[in-house]
Amino acid sequence: MNKTQKFTEKRLFLILFIGLFIILMLPLTFVGYFFLNAHSNIITFNEFVKLSEEITEDTDGINSFLQGVHGNVLFLSELSSLNDVINSDDEGLKGKYKTDLENDFLSFSNEKKIFHQIRYIDENGQEIVKIQSEKGTSEIIHDNFQNKKDRYYFTEAVNLESGKIFISPLDLNVEYDEIENRGTEENPAYVPVIRYATPVFDSKGNSKGIVIINIYAEYFLEHIHNEQQEGKLIFLLNNNGFYLSHPVFEKEFGFMFGNNETIYNDYPIMASNLLSNKENEILKLGESLVAFRYIYPNKEILEAGEQETQVKQEIKSLSTKGTIKNMESDKFWVLVSIESKEDVFSYSEKLKNEFLLIILSTMFIVGLAFGFFIILIFKRLRRSKK
Repeated sequence: MNKTQKFTEKRLFLILFIGLFIILMLPLTFVGYFFLNAHSNIITFNEFVKLSEEITEDTDGINSFLQGVHGNVLFLSELSSLNDVINSDDEGLKGKYKTDLENDFLSFSNEKKIFHQIRYIDENGQEIVKIQSEKGTSEIIHDNFQNKKDRYYFTEAVNLESGKIFISPLDLNVEYDEIENRGTEENPAYVPVIRYATPVFDSKGNSKGIVIINIYAEYFLEHIHNEQQEGKLIFLLNNNGFYLSHPVFEKEFGFMFGNNETIYNDYPIMASNLLSNKENEILKLGESLVAFRYIYPNKEILEAGEQETQVKQEIKSLSTKGTIKNMESDKFWVLVSIESKEDVFSYSEKLKNEFLLIILSTMFIVGLAFGFFIILIFKRLRRSKK
């Protein structure tokens, strides 16, 4: 066999090998890619659904808790012992009625175990009955009563119609014009609360003050805090972008300490999207996926009107003591969960890599098989020529 024949055979061998290889592998690759892409899209969709369901579950939990609370304050405002206190002119009996009311409030607090305080405040803003709770234990407070006539929640609630409820912003509890701290200066333990208040009236329709309950925010934020402790980046914002809950403790409630710890500083691009877009959705921002949901604490319950005057008065009073420098009333909250695309779609990427490995392995095996098959064919052709 001369060199020309050998070259012709090699070229023919190469042409046959490439042609058959392409004919068989192209459909296999196309079909495989089609199914991979379809499966990857399903995985991507499922991941989006999972993110949406997780944050929806958190917001539904908060909403369910808050919706159940407003009935508590109405129930307390209709107690017969409270009715006796506000309608009695007999000072001797009034003391007995007050004791009955204290015991009723105490029993209710011990039963529910979600309250920081339950109070009856008279029409002059003076605390008359006060139940205080700490670490699950409630007690009747008998002295050191305060006057709350200048507090925004009193001035708002006392002017409501019967049966209406005022819901305060979520903020930190203040006692004696200072932010309550149950820890130390080095390791503070502040008390985040949301207040529900309703006015009460005597039998003649005269205003007799308000009943107000302070709810520990921890009771409806506990699930979020657990996720934060597990390393998940999830936080709650008020409508001004301040953190109400954050994995970093020092970032919380910046409006009460005069600092500027807001989402605008940490995520300026994200902030404009979150606080201007009222749709619940998932945003793709850079290498992150941001799931968020809006929460309206006073939806269908509260129409309290403007709070600015009272809030500003309180701010002015407290800021002179250096405790609060800026605060705004809440209109809505935003629950935000941030996850990297790499984490969310890690399984999808793993699947793609596995598919690529399978394709390359298949191509290698098929290539060897075809090469061996064509070599056999050429050997038989040579024999037949002889």
